[in-house]
Amino acid sequence: MGISIAEMLGMELPDEPADSDQPESDSADTGVAGSADEAQSSDQEDSDPVEEAVVAALLAESTVPAVDFRPDLTLAGDFDLDKIGLYAVVASIEQDLKITLKDADIDSASTLADLMELVKQNHR
Repeated sequence: MGISIAEMLGMELPDEPADSDQPESDSADTGVAGSADEAQSSDQEDSDPVEEAVVAALLAESTVPAVDFRPDLTLAGDFDLDKIGLYAVVASIEQDLKITLKDADIDSASTLADLMELVKQNHR
């Protein structure tokens, strides 16, 4: 398939899906309905892993605070990302979500909405 940006930067991507790293829930063994583990699990299911990964990567490379993020913000202009900055963001996203994005697709993304849509299309 080729080499991902994360791999080019020396980051290792596991071969297994992310779900296999999670231990199985033992809430059935406790017999306690509504336990803290279940509530935390429910909160994690409600969160969007794509949005979390994109926001975290952009926060690491940009000075724009998360509260100011809007879909129409441009990656080059508003987030002040040059090619290296953009590919650092992409490498972080690829590593977090264990996906690979094509260079041509990355180059076509000009706004936060474009990047978010690209990542969502490539995430299961």
